[in-house]
Formats: sequence, C-alpha cells, structure tokens
Amino acid sequence: MQNWMGELPHSLRSLPLAYIAIPGSHDSFTYSLRLSSTVGPDQPAYIRRLVRVSGPIGRRVLMNWSRTEDMSAVEQLNIGVRYLDFRLVRAKNEKRVEIIHGLYGAELEPLLKEIRRFLGSHLGEVVILDFQHFYKFDDATHAEVVNIIRRVFGCMLCPVQRRVEAVSLNWMAVQSCQVIAIYRHESRKLDPDVLWPTCAFPNPWPNTVMSQKLVESLDAGLRSRADQRGFFISQGVLTPNFSYVARHIFSTLKASLVPKAESLIMDWIMSQSAGEGGVNILMVDSPSLVFCREVIRLNYKLLPRVSVAGVTH
Repeated sequence: MQNWMGELPHSLRSLPLAYIAIPGSHDSFTYSLRLSSTVGPDQPAYIRRLVRVSGPIGRRVLMNWSRTEDMSAVEQLNIGVRYLDFRLVRAKNEKRVEIIHGLYGAELEPLLKEIRRFLGSHLGEVVILDFQHFYKFDDATHAEVVNIIRRVFGCMLCPVQRRVEAVSLNWMAVQSCQVIAIYRHESRKLDPDVLWPTCAFPNPWPNTVMSQKLVESLDAGLRSRADQRGFFISQGVLTPNFSYVARHIFSTLKASLVPKAESLIMDWIMSQSAGEGGVNILMVDSPSLVFCREVIRLNYKLLPRVSVAGVTH
C-alpha cells in the first residue's frame, strides 16, 4: 500500500486525478495532541472555561473527543492515505506554528519534512495537503507558513491548473511534482501559482452524529458536485456535539463514533464507483488498512471503461 498510486495501471494513471478514489484522514495530526497543553482557541468560550475549572480531568475528556488519529503521518501514508488535513494555530510563545484540535499538538515544519522524506522514497506517490483552518494567525504568520511549505517541498509542489482534468498521476510524474497544497485562506495569494484555492476542492461537512444523515449527506454531495470533472472531498465522519459527549462522558471518539462510522462507510463504499462524478477523496477518522484497500479498489472498477487512449466518458 506504500506504492499504490505508482502501481496503478498506466491507463488509470493517465486519468484525471479528480477521477481517482483517494483515501484520506480527518484531523490527520491529532495523534500529536499534548494532554499537558492548554485548551486551544478553536474551542468555544464555554468549553475553555469548563475545562479550565475541571483541570486534568477536563483536559482528559477533551483529549478523548479531540483525538481522531492514533497513527503518525508516515504510518498513515504507509497504509495508503494520500489526503492529509491540517488545523493550525500560532503557539502561545509566538515562535511556533502547531497542530490544533481542542489541545495543542506537534510543530508544523517537522511534520512536513516527514511527508517529504516519505515522498522522496516513494516517487510514484502523490499527497494532497489541505491547510484548512487557522487560529491566532495574522498576515505574518500566514506568510511564514507559506514560506515553510515552499521551503520544505520546493519543486515537488504541483502548479495550480485551470483545467484540473489535465492533472493526472502521469502528468504529475512528468512535471516531477508530488504535492498538491490547498490553502483555504486569502493569503494563498502570497504564492498563487502553487497554492490551490478552496473552490478547487469542495469539502462539504455533514455535521451530524446520526448515521443515516451522514449517508444522506455523502449521497447528496456526490449528486450536487458543481464540477463533475473537478476534485471533490467527501467527509465520512460523525461529529459529536456537546450533548452527545455529555451523555458519553467516559467514552472516547475512537470507541464510540469511529466504529459506527467505519461500518456504515464500508457499506457505502461498496455501492460507489470512482471516475467522473464518483468518489474522489474520501476522508474518515482513524482510517484503517481495510478502509484504504476498499477505496483504492474502486479505481480498478474503472478498467473495463478505460480504452487504450484513456477513459470512455
């Protein structure tokens, strides 16, 4: 699974990347959250106050419901994940940009360097990095992060294309680029040639804890894709609200909602296909090897439709 993109048949590697089914992870770097940290600015004021007065117990509960991933970024890449989700914060000492999701996590630049090392030893692979949320950022912090992205990946960054259907794995290999970086803030104008805009990667959030509503949202998302030939992210995640956590205070996200979501997503995948208008990027909490295999398998369903010249639409 470390080389699944490079091992796809040539005809599939010639398809637009937006037609390829790609496994992804949600809040990809929450394995690095620190229990000793303070509550992050991404949480509403009432949560910050509640955790502050409840001390270590409150932080433990917050950790249990904020940590969506146990595997490191490299471990995720090794099982086939190729979409990674970043939530960033300017750390309190104002010297570091870190991961945030309820609590503070690892520093950004070393994580990007881990990803670069993986790509350097897996030349047929491509990753999509989604810089999605920013907290306590000012213009200088955005400029710093853009510089870090450029410094770490350099010519590995895929240039933004008006015709996204031109972007295929084979095309990226010819260009010697392996990284698509989405920057969901107006500061992408600092490097617009290589930072992809929000509109190129629609990413609807189901925002539900109900299984049926999640499936309905996933189906509706695919039906309503504004650009059937463009990229599209499907979020296969169940999101706990305050009342749900309060009713399951001694549980965790991983024990309570991840198995529930995984079961229904695996069933949902079986009825899906890749290709134009089909599943493109599917992200979940705590992706497993089995999940990644099933998503990747969708691509092989396209083979009967692929001609010598490409795909028959």
